[in-house]
Amino acid sequence: MQYRKGDLVSEGRQHTRKYGAWVLKTEDRVPEALDDQLADIFAKLTQDLAIWKTLASRFNANVFCGLFMNGSNEG
Repeated sequence: MQYRKGDLVSEGRQHTRKYGAWVLKTEDRVPEALDDQLADIFAKLTQDLAIWKTLASRFNANVFCGLFMNGSNEG
């Protein structure tokens, strides 16, 4: 999924996105395997450091990792 700064969002009240994003996800796993899921996501990306340098010079990067559990202290 991706979106651009200025795109309209209709979820709930309508508003304009303040920034753009590329969103990558991986499949849920039972039992959870966070390391493997992160490896799956990064495997989808280029290993070319020149491309990463170009992107880093043009954009701010932020990685968010969410872990959602059914109950507390699931291990």
